[in-house]
Amino acid sequence: MATSVTRAELMLTLEATQNPELGSAWQPVLARWAPDVSDTATDASRCRYLKMLAAEGLWLHDAFDYRTMTAEQRTAMTEAILDLH
Repeated sequence: MATSVTRAELMLTLEATQNPELGSAWQPVLARWAPDVSDTATDASRCRYLKMLAAEGLWLHDAFDYRTMTAEQRTAMTEAILDLH
């Protein structure tokens, strides 16, 4: 998610959340990448979920914000997300 989203990726992701058939195919992939929201009982698990939310925001940034980041800024934001405790 350190690179910006393409229109195709954005459309596929949006469609998968609304279409159960696509969503069921997407869930095993998502489960490998991201913690489940139901697993946020500990500080560590909440931090993992928070990192995922921040990374998703970074991933979507270019799709929703006309102010683009440089490669250096995106790298710095990615590193800051990974450094969250």
